[in-house]
Amino acid sequence: GGGAGTVSSFTNYRSSGGYWANWLANFYFTASLPIGFQYRIIGNKKLNLNIASTIQPAYLLGNHAYILSTDYKNYLEVPSLIRRWNVNGQFETFIGFQTGKTKWTLGPQARYQILSSYEQAYPIQEHLFDIGIKLGVGL
Repeated sequence: GGGAGTVSSFTNYRSSGGYWANWLANFYFTASLPIGFQYRIIGNKKLNLNIASTIQPAYLLGNHAYILSTDYKNYLEVPSLIRRWNVNGQFETFIGFQTGKTKWTLGPQARYQILSSYEQAYPIQEHLFDIGIKLGVGL
């Protein structure tokens, strides 16, 4: 019904003041269902320029992620603070072309995680942002 809670955990990883460096990698494995649109700006069936956007409800299937402690000094593994359900937004523009029966798409895309990676009870926010190049092949 309200109030504050605490989580205690043990860690060997500190954010500063340590004697040796360590690389920590966060891995998220999710499944999502993109719902969106695609619009041909110019062109024909053989060569065209398009834009597309989606909203993607996503479910976290598994992770190996560290979170920063609220005093910003330690990295901890606390799976209960990682959000299972999230929503992503995506935008892309690409050229499409056809060679024979094969359809190709190529262009930049950006994806943004709308909700924080962490549960609302955790005071630090993380919103993942990806930029990449899409290469698609349709047979």
